Amino acid sequence: MLCGLPFHPAKRAMRDFKYTDQPLSYMLAMQVGNLLRQVQIPHILWGGKMFDLLLLNDNVGTLDFVIPDHLMDNAIRVLRDAHLQDEIETLQNKNCRWLKNKQENVRPLEPWPHHWFHLDPEPPCKDTYCQGHCGRPVRLYLRCHADLVLHRKSDCLWSFPDFTLDDPDYHDPNYMLANDPRLPESEPGDLGRIPDPNCRLQILTPARYIESIITLRARDWLTTDQGEHWYKILLRIFNTHKNRPIPGRCALLGPLLLREPFRKWWSLFLKDVPPFDHDLVVAHLRDIEAGFVELREVLMREGALPETPFTWALKSN
Repeated sequence: MLCGLPFHPAKRAMRDFKYTDQPLSYMLAMQVGNLLRQVQIPHILWGGKMFDLLLLNDNVGTLDFVIPDHLMDNAIRVLRDAHLQDEIETLQNKNCRWLKNKQENVRPLEPWPHHWFHLDPEPPCKDTYCQGHCGRPVRLYLRCHADLVLHRKSDCLWSFPDFTLDDPDYHDPNYMLANDPRLPESEPGDLGRIPDPNCRLQILTPARYIESIITLRARDWLTTDQGEHWYKILLRIFNTHKNRPIPGRCALLGPLLLREPFRKWWSLFLKDVPPFDHDLVVAHLRDIEAGFVELREVLMREGALPETPFTWALKSN
């Protein structure tokens, strides 16, 4: 014991984590999560890995965390100290989408992270060709690039309760652990729930995740592409829900656990319409759009929608 303080070897070990070109994986997500937890920064695993946990198989190439706004600067410092590189243009990260583009040039409009760190999807490679994140052999200077990205809570999950470091209760309607047995069983390739019983990564419950995506599309509805990025996520969930039914997952992604007004619209969105009946399909799509406008109006009356960050892409511009 030093200076009257107890010595905690386990906690010190977590602080020793350094990034050494580990690939994007559940393991890396847990290591980063443990590091943030050690320095008392609550966080939520989001984005592509949320897709993987639900067997939606996204392969976007980002490891996304949502951080409380007031702790963002501290999170950035901690990750830099762990040897994660940010905004450094080198041979290995020339294909970084965030360095190659400007937010105003990204189409369709999609969330631009508050901060990002470059991940090397494979260990350093001296060959002309190597295996990229996408699984295809590509030239070294063109290989797919992965990133660890940080989003501010106010940018994507503004309506949700504050994150805490306490494990969520089993019946918490908003948050759950990424190894929760209600999630689909683990599959090879980092799919399904995280099998590690010691995993303490928190995620949104699937019902709240769907609600958050619907809300984000409602926020961006008046932009030129009407929140196409968010709509594609909802469509991916619909297609998986319909074409690869898994009993437990169907319950998690179905409308029964959603709150109103989301439940009414999600039930309409999931309605099974014969694809060969053109008139029925067209009528269904019109109902979906009309229902979404109605849902958006409800959210606006409740004061639940902030201004879209894509102000340069508003239809009136």
